[in-house]
Amino acid sequence: MNPVKTATLMGHVWKIKFCSVPGDKWGTFDWGDMTLCISYQTKERLRLDTIIHECLHAFCPYLHEDFVATIATDLCNVLWRLGYRLPEDDVAKMSNVRTATLLGNRWRIKFRTKKHPLWLGECYENRSLIEIRDDIEDRLLLETILHECIHACCWYIDEEFVRIMAIDQSRLLWRLGYRPPEVKDGVER
Repeated sequence: MNPVKTATLMGHVWKIKFCSVPGDKWGTFDWGDMTLCISYQTKERLRLDTIIHECLHAFCPYLHEDFVATIATDLCNVLWRLGYRLPEDDVAKMSNVRTATLLGNRWRIKFRTKKHPLWLGECYENRSLIEIRDDIEDRLLLETILHECIHACCWYIDEEFVRIMAIDQSRLLWRLGYRPPEVKDGVER
């Protein structure tokens, strides 16, 4: 049983429940009750996808279901390929991810040295390129990956909104236990 009971998303405290979800759904959200329900039957990749999906509904309730589903799956795929897992999931392998498909478009992903001290990453929409600083770790790395991938999916969204979405989502995923495989000097630990 996961001890995380709440999450702050866009300044609102939402209840997080792992429970039975009616019908053929894997998750639901209720604005009135400020509750995200994730089916306890979801495992591994589907669970990560569902958490991201329901958080996107909380961030942007006006988005069409198909659009939310596509973005959630695309973000999930990037994180999964980078090895983000819960401790009870299959052992993660850090893959050498060089591309990602986001909303049907192929993006190159490059991990590179910092351009200046405050630079963490950048999304170049005109070149279909995402660059991420190669020396950041832990939750900040997760936040930066989400931030730049959200830009790639929704380049027209305000920077502050993207920043808050990435911070809130990375905080929730980190609190739930999602971690990349431990890598030191290119070797998994």
